[in-house]
Amino acid sequence: MLGLLRLVTTVAGTAYAAIWVAAIGSRLLFAYSASHWFAPQIASFSRAAGIDGSSAYTAAFVIMALAMVLTRVAVTAFRAARIAGDEHRAVAGLHHRHTHLHSHAH
Repeated sequence: MLGLLRLVTTVAGTAYAAIWVAAIGSRLLFAYSASHWFAPQIASFSRAAGIDGSSAYTAAFVIMALAMVLTRVAVTAFRAARIAGDEHRAVAGLHHRHTHLHSHAH
């Protein structure tokens, strides 16, 4: 196996797609409702909570998006490390577990 390039591919299933659509949809719904449906309530909440200006909400949305990406990367890295450990144990004759990540040698 020395000298082989190891690639890991991921498959984002329906659960991930549903969470992503719900998160993006929630952000869009909040942005629309903040301007059209609930502007006075959001302004009142913002004053009471000490939130000054829309930049705080923009920053929160950016942080939420970054958290989604970092979580996906961390889960992928963890699962890739687990596959590498499983393959190492398989070579040693130990039990190999199936995951949704697939490793390809090139």
